Amino acid sequence: MAAAEPVMPEQARATGARGPEATGGTDQVHPYDFRQPHHISKDRHRAIEAKYGTMCKAVEGWLSTRVRASVELRLASVEQMTFGEFTKELQSPTASYVFNVPKSGDQTVIDFGQELGFYLVDRLLGSNDEPAIESRTLTVLERMVVRIAADQVASQLTAIWKDRVRFDLELDRFESEPELLRAANREDPMLVAKVEVHANRLQALMTVCLPLTVLDEFLTGGSSKHQIGRGSAADRSTDRSAVEASLRQSRVEVSVRTPAFGMLLSDLDRVRAGQVIRTGLAPNVNLCVRIEGAPRYIGQAGRADRAIAIRIMETDARDMDTRADTNGRPGIMGTMVEPESAGNNGLDLDELQSTGNGKAVPLSNIYQITLPVTIELGRTRMAVQDVLELGRGSVVVLDRLVGEPVDVIVGDRPFAEGEVVVIGEQFGVRITRIHSNLPTAAEQK
Repeated sequence: MAAAEPVMPEQARATGARGPEATGGTDQVHPYDFRQPHHISKDRHRAIEAKYGTMCKAVEGWLSTRVRASVELRLASVEQMTFGEFTKELQSPTASYVFNVPKSGDQTVIDFGQELGFYLVDRLLGSNDEPAIESRTLTVLERMVVRIAADQVASQLTAIWKDRVRFDLELDRFESEPELLRAANREDPMLVAKVEVHANRLQALMTVCLPLTVLDEFLTGGSSKHQIGRGSAADRSTDRSAVEASLRQSRVEVSVRTPAFGMLLSDLDRVRAGQVIRTGLAPNVNLCVRIEGAPRYIGQAGRADRAIAIRIMETDARDMDTRADTNGRPGIMGTMVEPESAGNNGLDLDELQSTGNGKAVPLSNIYQITLPVTIELGRTRMAVQDVLELGRGSVVVLDRLVGEPVDVIVGDRPFAEGEVVVIGEQFGVRITRIHSNLPTAAEQK
């Protein structure tokens, strides 16, 4: 007779499990919550508990000296929960301090509750009596007193994480009604630490709520993975608005250069401090205003107080990338009219390649390469919003004072510094410092 087949429990049938014996334990099977995936492994959880234990000891020592009594802080738990679950556990009215995490848009909440809040008010103001716990929100003065403790907790919170995740906390506001607490979306995952505070007859709870996105680098070794585009149309619109606002406040580099003019490599090789480079450009030449290196506006040089400034004349500088027309061949004063080079415009790289025909190129030909040179008058950093608002007549103040050295750029490489001069009808630069000489003929050989 065949052996009877054991009856499998219905839950095990549904999940495909084979019972506790087969799995080697008695763990229960639960559906995976895709709305709130668990971010914290057991090893990470133990490390987090150790960090918050250190925070408790530091705050405990600080409080004991300030309230003139023996205070004990015990870490009750550190767990992941949604922000909505966190606010539901707060008593009302409460004493919550909301801190900004700069550059992230996230916020942290440090909650003291009624009992601990009124205890701190009495003790920090010098009273030694038993505190009177009232069912009301803290007054403005009382909030300022408790804020002293909130700042200390915030300081210790950043201290325990500084070796793995660096963030600073800046106080944003006080909130007494949990339902009005808007530090995160209700479904956002948070790391909530509950700390029991014991002092004399006081038994109270302090709670620290930190967004898990702040700890992404510690938890996953990567950056924040906030997904844009999920949720309702209103949520997506809010996300887009937040991203746009953040982008508009981002700062970009603004630089101002002359149009490019060509100089022979042989001329550049002879440049030394004290010599003057002729640009062939008129003193009132239009300048190119570059945003992150890309030509964007055309302007004229001027000054604002002691700084160099540029007035925007045109809002389209795409044609400024081409080489400028020059009044006479650019070069070094005293070498411009040498008979052997007069009228020689040099070779560009394509022409040089065509003359080589796969053979070794003579050194004399290399020295006839024409390189693009620009003079950079200065730079600054501006918010994207301010850049977008630039128009004809706008003034951009640079970070360089009138009389300070300007930069000579060969290609995209800083080559030298010098003083702006005018030579007859030309704009020029008297060299004061060479960053790095071009290769000499001996080095080329």
